[in-house]
Amino acid sequence: MPTSGSEVLREMTRAIQNAKSQRDALQSQHREILQQTDDLVGQRGQTLVELAESYLPELSQTTVRQVWNEIRPAIQDVLLRKEARHRELVAEHQRLEAVQTQLRGELQTLNGKLDAIYGERDSLSKQLSEQLSGDPAFQQLTDKAAIAEINLQRAESSLAEVEHDVIAKLPAYQRSRLFQYLHKRKMGTPQYTARGWRRRMDRWVGRLIDYPKARKSYEFLSEVPGKMRELIAERRDALNQLLDRLERSQQKVAAELGLDKVLDQIESREDQRDDLLEQLEQTVVQTNANGAEIDKLLDSEGPYYAEAIDKYRRLLEQTHTLTLEQRAAQSPDPIDDQLVARLKHLDEEIQQFQKAADARRRQLKEAEDFAESIDYLVQQFQRARFDDSRSYFDDKLNIRESLSRLADGRERPDLLWQHIRRHQHTAPNWYEENSRRVVNAANSPMGQILLQTMAHAAGAALRESARRAGSRRMSYPTSSTRSSSRTTSRPRMPTPKRSGFSTRKGF
Repeated sequence: MPTSGSEVLREMTRAIQNAKSQRDALQSQHREILQQTDDLVGQRGQTLVELAESYLPELSQTTVRQVWNEIRPAIQDVLLRKEARHRELVAEHQRLEAVQTQLRGELQTLNGKLDAIYGERDSLSKQLSEQLSGDPAFQQLTDKAAIAEINLQRAESSLAEVEHDVIAKLPAYQRSRLFQYLHKRKMGTPQYTARGWRRRMDRWVGRLIDYPKARKSYEFLSEVPGKMRELIAERRDALNQLLDRLERSQQKVAAELGLDKVLDQIESREDQRDDLLEQLEQTVVQTNANGAEIDKLLDSEGPYYAEAIDKYRRLLEQTHTLTLEQRAAQSPDPIDDQLVARLKHLDEEIQQFQKAADARRRQLKEAEDFAESIDYLVQQFQRARFDDSRSYFDDKLNIRESLSRLADGRERPDLLWQHIRRHQHTAPNWYEENSRRVVNAANSPMGQILLQTMAHAAGAALRESARRAGSRRMSYPTSSTRSSSRTTSRPRMPTPKRSGFSTRKGF
């Protein structure tokens, strides 16, 4: 039974989908195998580190003499560098501790001097206070300064009250249109010049809002705060002048007693103490950092020990498992035997997973090649318009079996395409079918007799019509002629990808 071109295309499309699904499943399995392999490789590396640590539990002269001869010079070099660095750090630690001791001694000495100067300052300060308190002129200046301070505080308090009234009351005058009108005309002042009817209206408005009283309140709120500030500034200047006189009197007596020199000594000594404290703080920080580096150096997890273990691990990694077993058998400690047995087991598992990964990689390559082959066939199929509604294939084409052979590698995509082309046909149009009937009738014996009879009856007119019919028939070639004369641009055969799995990235 003939198969339509659309049905063949559906079979190939279904095959592509199945191939891609299979490829995705294989890809997922391949990634999982690679992940498991990586985990095993990580476990093997950690086991090598444990084996190296069993052979080198610490970095010392005793343990270095017991390591393998192949790695002993490299480990000895690490140990020498560690010991040299340890000597440098110890020497630096001793120097820093000596600096600390020196700075603490200087600080103690300076504190003793400061205590003596503080005592002298307190004694002279008491004498200064007693002498000034008994001076009538100083007492008088002190009383004046106290009174000036009281008056200044009262003025500042009054100003605060007035400013509070300004905030609360002044906006009402500023919003009153009648008040602002009379105020701008300067009513109630010598500058007011209105006469006649205008003057009478202004007076009527003034009586309406009690303008004289409102103007006095407005002027008070507008002008008094500024005047009070000027008064406060004057009183503050006067108080400062009194305080300056008191300070000069105090400085004069302090100079006579020598208190000013003592205060200068205290300031200088305190600056020296601040410098010593800063130097001591920096030295303590450096000492602590130096001690921490020494502790890290001596720690089993220190950088030099880690370097030695890494060198040992790389040697063990390059050593064959059989050699590791022989070395472990020579050792009395059973730990290395257990670790080598674990390494052997991990190596076997890694090899199995690598084989499985290679098998999945080959399957992925086959699935990819199969998908590309079908893509090639679909492109050729659609370019040739074999999916047209009039396209069909005879019974000799079994597309499912052909695709199965292609998947198994028993069929090449180019040969399969040639097989598909050979069994493709195109159903004729209605006019092609009619023309075929006429030709068939004309080629039969009865048709020849009928045409000859018609030609004798119609004469030249029928012969001309017959020729036109023949010419028309020639303009519609048969399906076999049309199929053989069709030219198609053949796509390039798919080139199998040679990469994509070695990098573990898949498709």
